[in-house]
Amino acid sequence: MDKIRVRIAPSPSGNLHIGTARTALFNYLFAKKNKGDFVLRIEDTDLERSNAAYTQNIYDSLKALGLNWDEGPDVGGDYGPYQQSQRFDIYPKYAQKLVEEGYAYECFCTQEDLDKEKEESIKNKKPHKYSGKCRNLSEEEKNELKAKGIKPSIRFKVPQEGEIGFDDLVKGELKVNLDTIGDFVIMKSNGTPTYNFAVVIDDMEMKISHVIRGEDHISNTYKQILIYEALKAEVPKFGHLGMILAPDRSKLSKRHGATAVSEFVEKGYLTDALINFVALLGWSPSDGNEIKTVDEIAQDFRINEVSSSNSIFEYDKLNWMNGQYIKKMEIPKLVEKLKPFLTKYDLNELTQKQLEKMVEITREPLTLLSDITDEVNYFFGGKNVEIEENVRNDVLNTEVSQKVLKDILENRLSSWHFDDEEKLFKKNRDLIAKSIEKLNASGSTGEGYYRTMNEIYSLETQLKQAMNRHSELLKDCTEMQKMTDDAVRRAKLGRLRSHMDFTSALSDMIKRDNADILVTMLSPLLKPNIRKTFDLISIDDALMVKPPRYEEKELISNERPEDIEFADEIEEKRIKDNYVFLMKNLIVCLKKSDIITLGQFADAMKRAYGEQILRNADFFSFFVNLCQKDEYQLGGNAGEDTFLDAYLGEGFKDTESFTFAIRKGLGGQVILSDNCMMADVELVRKEAHGE
Repeated sequence: MDKIRVRIAPSPSGNLHIGTARTALFNYLFAKKNKGDFVLRIEDTDLERSNAAYTQNIYDSLKALGLNWDEGPDVGGDYGPYQQSQRFDIYPKYAQKLVEEGYAYECFCTQEDLDKEKEESIKNKKPHKYSGKCRNLSEEEKNELKAKGIKPSIRFKVPQEGEIGFDDLVKGELKVNLDTIGDFVIMKSNGTPTYNFAVVIDDMEMKISHVIRGEDHISNTYKQILIYEALKAEVPKFGHLGMILAPDRSKLSKRHGATAVSEFVEKGYLTDALINFVALLGWSPSDGNEIKTVDEIAQDFRINEVSSSNSIFEYDKLNWMNGQYIKKMEIPKLVEKLKPFLTKYDLNELTQKQLEKMVEITREPLTLLSDITDEVNYFFGGKNVEIEENVRNDVLNTEVSQKVLKDILENRLSSWHFDDEEKLFKKNRDLIAKSIEKLNASGSTGEGYYRTMNEIYSLETQLKQAMNRHSELLKDCTEMQKMTDDAVRRAKLGRLRSHMDFTSALSDMIKRDNADILVTMLSPLLKPNIRKTFDLISIDDALMVKPPRYEEKELISNERPEDIEFADEIEEKRIKDNYVFLMKNLIVCLKKSDIITLGQFADAMKRAYGEQILRNADFFSFFVNLCQKDEYQLGGNAGEDTFLDAYLGEGFKDTESFTFAIRKGLGGQVILSDNCMMADVELVRKEAHGE
């Protein structure tokens, strides 16, 4: 294909997901970088789940992100229609062509027949694939089944030997054995095309040159290439992006926060910040500057530089980036963006100039646009400021403070305007400066002098803060007071230092004869496999501030525990016991079958011990660590090459030697629990197979 043509093909069964938005963005960037076409196609073959409202949400979300398409359902193009439900008359002729040329056949298997086959595979502990029962039916047998009213589906005839592979734009060379795929349905018995068939026909007719999508489609790609080759069509180039995971490395879901583009917008995220953040999920700019427009990203974008690994959706980073965009936005434009979040207030009370001034004053602490709702409360006669008693006594009820507040109440409050704020602050700063100058010139010393100076400086600090963050002035003062109190407390204890005098500390502990202090100080140094650091401040507190129990008159027994078992030691023992338990069960299964898959082992464990075993995090981490090697030898003189070997070594040192290998790249996935999913692998007993 001479011209670069890419597409995004979302299903309108929900609002546009942020993962789909990332896929759309990378396709858009690739097209713009290579002066190609960006096509939008709506895949609504699932008529039961598809909804016109979701289709509109896709349009609105992509446009909000600035991802405008060159061809699509709403703008037309040379290769339409661009909505799958309007293309149902196209697919049957291609399916019939494949049947006539021997690449596909009619299948009369009912769902009941297929379920029995699957149950038989599970029973025999073999990977499930279609048996090919209807591959070689005679015309007479087909007619008999049709006479019974059975409507056939159409299955693609997959070659039973060899490999199929492709050079992925992101992940490099990928391939799989054909005997692992099995004949798959391309047309359902009701005449509806399956995804793998429809997407090939659509991409082929729309002359799509490159398909960039999530790595969950890799197993589909092998099937689609077979269809392309059978139709003697040019196979597009494929690129598969890593998944977007939540901060806890589970599948990103609503329990972590917003997941749809429209949800992020409703929460107060700027679409410019959102698209900038999404671009960095799996890709990094060459100059290291992360704040970029879509056009700037497109100029720098290269598909071969996209990471093949999964990306973590860091909400904190997104929040930071959104705050940066808010700070950089022109005030008039920001005002318009903020208005939807200010509906609870009557904005008619303010002129446009006053409104812009209010936004200018309050935007500094904003992370989300929605934060403005509380920040401007004070400008509309909102809640009173809660002032702690110590702040009220030490700051507000001083001579200088009272003078300033009186001036505001008597002379300024009745004619308050935002334009006058800076003048008022300037006047008060000048008043403070003159007071300091006069006080210094008096030559006065003593307690009264320092008290007055402290009062003046406190007020000056507050006024400076008010100019930047009007609504948070008293909150900041309160936090400052707490920090001061803590600093004074530590100063009185004589412990404001950057080092620890171990000699004095140990001497003090010996005098006190207290085991708890010793544990606090030394336990971090004795724990295995952790950073050998500890908090000096916590030791200071333990030494200098007596717990209440030591202040009691009654002496508590200071008998030392002879053996202290730390929490990480307990956890390590649990993990080791669980890993040994799982490995022993795995060996039992391999001795019975010689070859099992991860999926089969998981099913066996679930039948034996219940579903709760798959929800145990140790089950998942066991297989993650297991797949770090291609071969394991247990018992005898087995070496310890990995973290898992070290855990298993002692548990199997007295057992007979047992060796098994791990075969990866099967193409399927195993769902271990609601939040855990792994690529399927085969576990092969080497003593039985000699390989």
